[in-house]
Amino acid sequence: MHKKIIPFLLTFFLIFSSIPVSAYDAADEAKVVHAIKQREVSIRDVSASTQDLIGLKYRYPELFWANGLWQAYDDTVCISYPSNLRSGTIKKMRKRLNRKVKKIKRSIPKSLNKTKKVLAIFDYVATHTTYSLEADMAGTAYGALVNGKATCNGYTKTVALLLNKFGIKNGVMVSEKANHAWNVVYINGKWYHMDVTWADNDQNGINHDYFLISEKKMFSLDNRRKDMVYYGHFNAPYKKSKNTKRGFWNETISSYYRKIKK
Repeated sequence: MHKKIIPFLLTFFLIFSSIPVSAYDAADEAKVVHAIKQREVSIRDVSASTQDLIGLKYRYPELFWANGLWQAYDDTVCISYPSNLRSGTIKKMRKRLNRKVKKIKRSIPKSLNKTKKVLAIFDYVATHTTYSLEADMAGTAYGALVNGKATCNGYTKTVALLLNKFGIKNGVMVSEKANHAWNVVYINGKWYHMDVTWADNDQNGINHDYFLISEKKMFSLDNRRKDMVYYGHFNAPYKKSKNTKRGFWNETISSYYRKIKK
């Protein structure tokens, strides 16, 4: 290496190594989650990127009353809440959501394998939710599960919430170009994509072409999604999904959830 280059590289390294880098981790996230549960408007000593804070809302979809999260000065995360949701109202809403989630969980047999549990969740959300841009809290799991109306964000957060309750590793993909969000799930050592919003055909049943498919298959259905960004749990790093899972659900548009309830 040329001798004149060495001092330059050393100076470059010293300058950029001194720039603070977000070291946001599970402990930091636990602080923010606690703050949201207490309806605090800020939490000190936490440095988070925009992506970290977007991811939190997908990792913890039960925190539906947190309106906005952003990093302010001096390692402070700020939190905003809807002005019409007071503490007492939120408490009642949380109870309604928790009752609904517990009821769904009890209705899905523990004896089912992981794939069938995921299918039951997928079909439940598809058959009990109506797509709506105008409905109250449509972008939340509360909007989908309690009010029965949601945008793609509401559908996706609901699936994530139910998968979390069953202890099934999962994450969320978001595409800016497609203006859309959908789920990914980890089954038997492999990641699969699934889009319950697009699978919901309302009166025409469920389109299982969007259930447990590969990246390639998902992109063939909508090539705008190639700019997708993954938001998952800290213990669930995503690796490219190369497989599409075929099964009995491909032969029918009827709801598997309704079948296991009979």
